[in-house]
Amino acid sequence: MRLGRLVAALAVASALAGGAGAASLRIASGNDPQSFDPHSLALLYQSRVVSQIYESLVNRDREFKLEPSLALSWQAVDARTWRFKLRPNVRFHDGSPFTADDAVFSIERALMKTSQRAFQLRGVTGARKVDDLTIDVVMSAPDAVLPEKFLLLGMMSKLWAQKHGVLAPQDYNAKQETYAVRNANGTGPYKLKSYESDNRTVLVAHDGWWGKRGNVDEATLRGLRNSGVKTMSNDLADLTKLNDDYIQSVQHSNVKRFSSPRYRMKPVMVYTCIRLLKH
Repeated sequence: MRLGRLVAALAVASALAGGAGAASLRIASGNDPQSFDPHSLALLYQSRVVSQIYESLVNRDREFKLEPSLALSWQAVDARTWRFKLRPNVRFHDGSPFTADDAVFSIERALMKTSQRAFQLRGVTGARKVDDLTIDVVMSAPDAVLPEKFLLLGMMSKLWAQKHGVLAPQDYNAKQETYAVRNANGTGPYKLKSYESDNRTVLVAHDGWWGKRGNVDEATLRGLRNSGVKTMSNDLADLTKLNDDYIQSVQHSNVKRFSSPRYRMKPVMVYTCIRLLKH
């Protein structure tokens, strides 16, 4: 899955939603993040939400070109080694600094057996620290597109993982429960305020984020599984009972049914919905 791929379905957006100055955003969806461990899952909706909290070394801009995120630059130093220069003065949500130790730890964690992100690092054998803001990624064979593989690969705090006993990713298939499933500590523009499985996720803005602040201070992501609303058929009578700004997972074949002055149709980018709407 790539940043910027359009979802097949459309979101139904209330025309009465707040404007550019809105401080809060409400999104309803038939999906649930299921886990906030950035390496335990590689599912579409989980990535969409978790990537607001955990950032990767690289990102994509609005033209889908690779751009710096937690890494400012990268280059191949030999046939099997890529060097990444990390962004200085970045802090995790708990106030601790992001360093090469965290980047190396995160890459090696993502390579572990219980990680569902390991597939995207195929050919990577490990990472090593060069200095506090520089790491080398080592490969088993030359790879000209290695930086692309770090999209959506969230960077974690090594100290936080040690403190809470989550040095390895959650074993999602074994239904393992760990501290990282319902708690998070990333560097991204949003912090996890609360998570109620299959019900509600609340994200709040991280004032210490290194990037440009947007206008959404709090986002509530509401699951519709237990709400009585038919999320895939999405009966219009049911949807009009909701008090959400955006509704995701509307079946494409039903889009024409929602012809109403109250609603407008808008395609949304995968997992970046909040970021796009807040600018």
